[in-house]
Amino acid sequence: MTYGPPPGPSEPSGPPAGGGYGPPSNYGSAPSSGTKIDPKSASPLDWAAAGAGVLALIFSFFAFYTYDAKGEAKQACSVSANEVPSVLKPLCSGDSASAWHGFFGWFGVVLLVIAALLALEAVLTAQLTLPIPIRLIGAGLAALGTISVLIALFTIPDWPPVADLITNQSQYDKSVDGGVGFSWYVVLVLGLILTVLSIIRFQQTGGALPGRGSATGATTPGQPGQPGSTGYGTPGGYGGQQPPPPQTPPQQTQPQQPYGQPQGPPPGYQQGPPPGYQQPPPGYQQGPPPGYTPPSQ
Repeated sequence: MTYGPPPGPSEPSGPPAGGGYGPPSNYGSAPSSGTKIDPKSASPLDWAAAGAGVLALIFSFFAFYTYDAKGEAKQACSVSANEVPSVLKPLCSGDSASAWHGFFGWFGVVLLVIAALLALEAVLTAQLTLPIPIRLIGAGLAALGTISVLIALFTIPDWPPVADLITNQSQYDKSVDGGVGFSWYVVLVLGLILTVLSIIRFQQTGGALPGRGSATGATTPGQPGQPGSTGYGTPGGYGGQQPPPPQTPPQQTQPQQPYGQPQGPPPGYQQGPPPGYQQPPPGYQQGPPPGYTPPSQ
């Protein structure tokens, strides 16, 4: 017999099963997360909130601020309009400016647009978890934007042409009357609508405003000690009534004999020897046999 090294594994004679030696068919493709985003899953309230933000942006370019002549400037426009400088003629007929002319106007519109985008972002990133919910951030920005638009009512910026010509603020206040136009009212209403819709959608999705309980309930049904549970805690598991106490089987008690009378034997007691007992044979004696001497100690 010949001893040698054991034979090694044989090499495959053909291509592996499944095709050639190339990479797999899905080589280079990113793994799928298994979650598909469907824009149709958004609530109509989300689309309404987004539309309110878009409309606020559009109306911000219209007559947000208005300017009219007053005092001596108004008299000059009515008496000798031809002698009024060309730069002041728009003031005689009334002029306007967009929301982007004053700080609180454009700042409020920007916040409303961001809040509208977050309303849709909360739908597209429904699986995203953040320390602060996206809908809560959107509701806060919408409320802040609405407040900013409201502040713009009391901080009317100077009329652009006159602000560069008249350096005396007191003379400007006597000649120009500033206010807000129809666009301001539209943007303010849209801001209120956007704020309300954002808060409603935040609560509908299970959010809770600071200082208030959760919209879906802070306790879980079925937990002992909580309303709506079946445990023995606070009422609620049995229609608002206390749960019934556990029932114990009745104990059987034996009738007692009247006091002062002797009690007889219990039922079933038999006097005499038990059944099967045999009497000792005649002549049987208990004790030692006759002539038995106990051993000495």
